[in-house]
Parts: sequence; C-alpha cells; structure tokens
Amino acid sequence: MASGKKTDGKNNHLLMGDPAPHSFNAVTGRVDDIPDRLLILANRLQRALDSQRAAASATERAQRQAN
Repeated sequence: MASGKKTDGKNNHLLMGDPAPHSFNAVTGRVDDIPDRLLILANRLQRALDSQRAAASATERAQRQAN
C-alpha cells in the first residue's frame, strides 16, 4: 500500500462518522427512546387540538342555531 493512502475502514469512518452511542445516561434513558417519546407527545398534542377544535365547532354551531 502506498504511504499516506487511507484504508477502507478509515474511509468508511470518514464517510459515516462515529456511530451514535446507544445510551447517554442510565437515569435519563436511551437515546433510541427519544424519537418514540416525541412521537407519543406529538400524537397527544394533535388529539388535544382536534378535540379543542371539535368543541369550538360544536359551540359555534349551537350558537348559530340559537340565533
């Protein structure tokens, strides 16, 4: 091999970077769990917004019928 030429492993490391650690703190939780928790939170927020919109729509409809 010519001097200064990088090995295949070194090239792969440069292309892909270091692999992400699987956990950053045992107390906090696994890094892989974070996207799942964010998805759960997003779903809960969306349901809350949908129910709020439905309640507002029902109230508005009832007010129009009363007039």
